[in-house]
Amino acid sequence: MSDEMWKAIVNELLSRDVVDVDSSTISALHELLVKSLEWCFNPLVTKEIRVESCKKFDELSETVLRLLTRYRVIKVLEGSEPRGFDRDIAKKVVEMLNLFVEIVLRGVRVFEGEVLCRVLKPIPLKNSIATPGYIVSLPLRDAVLLSSLGFVEPITLGLEYK
Repeated sequence: MSDEMWKAIVNELLSRDVVDVDSSTISALHELLVKSLEWCFNPLVTKEIRVESCKKFDELSETVLRLLTRYRVIKVLEGSEPRGFDRDIAKKVVEMLNLFVEIVLRGVRVFEGEVLCRVLKPIPLKNSIATPGYIVSLPLRDAVLLSSLGFVEPITLGLEYK
């Protein structure tokens, strides 16, 4: 891995807030992976060495990026401001988790736990298309996904404490 990437990882681990890892750092990681692929397909290197080395390098790269991304999302879930190359993804993940909690706690449930939703944009359902204004019953997963994309709005119990 590049020095830039290791520096970003160490900074992320040592900081309470999300560190601003910019797209150039991610581009450097991508370039490193592309260069490693060149080596991995070099016929002058023994096949067994290439296969084992490339497999380990690929696994390490993927593991590090997965852990870094998860750690960054956890920080955002705990209140840190999202920054850097994955800012929009982190925001969307947090938004979806908050939406999931809202629907589980306050969503109006019908048939076998499905959630009532108001259609905001046309969506295909079974053999028809639900148009804006329709009220539909959706599985929890679909309600969360379609709501996060702006296609539906879950109908929730109006619990106003004033």
